[in-house]
Amino acid sequence: MTEKQKRNTVFPGSDPWTGNRKRPKLVDSKDEVPSVSGLSRPLTNRLIDIPIKPLSSYGAVPIPLLEGSPWNHYQSCYSLELGGPIAVVRKISATKDLFTMHSFSSSGADKKLYMLRQLKHANLLASLEIFSFQDAHYVISEHTEVSCEEFIVARPDEIQLAAIIRQVIDAISYLVSQNLVHGSITCSNILLTKDGVIKIANYENSTERSSENAFEDVKALGQVMKQLMEKGTVKGRLGLRQPSDWSQEAVDFLSLTMTASPTKLAEHPFLENSPQCHELVWLVSLAQRTAYWFYSVSARAKTRTQYKHAAVISSE
Repeated sequence: MTEKQKRNTVFPGSDPWTGNRKRPKLVDSKDEVPSVSGLSRPLTNRLIDIPIKPLSSYGAVPIPLLEGSPWNHYQSCYSLELGGPIAVVRKISATKDLFTMHSFSSSGADKKLYMLRQLKHANLLASLEIFSFQDAHYVISEHTEVSCEEFIVARPDEIQLAAIIRQVIDAISYLVSQNLVHGSITCSNILLTKDGVIKIANYENSTERSSENAFEDVKALGQVMKQLMEKGTVKGRLGLRQPSDWSQEAVDFLSLTMTASPTKLAEHPFLENSPQCHELVWLVSLAQRTAYWFYSVSARAKTRTQYKHAAVISSE
């Protein structure tokens, strides 16, 4: 199953985001959400009581699951690809805060809902609330700025690379502690906030850890690391074209991603005295200025496509 099949975001009143990069039409307000036939009462944002066993880090309050339209509380700003197709939204009573929204079908959603509400770690993309509406679930998450896919152009130095890998290892180690494998550790699923904090997306698609997939996430991290070191790579080939550009510790760490556990990698000298996430702040800023972005603004404005070093405006 491909990553896009795992996560298929469709916003109310929008066309699906298809493989040919079709940009969806945004819904501007809750008034444009299609009505639901067959209901004897209007939809409200009623709390759906589906008990879960919260982790200790949650305390007694799990992520709320609400019945009703997300547009009762949020307004679309624009759509783009960031860890999959998302909408950037803000609360209707506008504040300085932005959030992201993605959705998935209600069919077979129990496992995804459980993952989103049960799992919590500083390096997993935090879900804030989930709305159940029109045979789909809409997840409101914290806002992020870029993915590591944008870092392929704005290549990190070794200090920044260690700051990225350290945080991803921490997230993978947490999933291992829950007997889970993410299964899709890629540059596009590794997101960053403006403060340089890594946030892994799409962990709701995690699967149970087994002897067959135990090293899948670590091996995938090796491919991510190589992409960042060489501005892109051929999938499956781990050797560096120019290993002399990097320290022996970095090269050795990369080779160990084929066989070592997350715990063993976390103890490696490459990550010893790992730099703080603030080392990534300026790299996030640079990536925003050098990346290729495809996004769609509200229906009242023209669709804009931004390319590297130039903005091209076209109307549909």
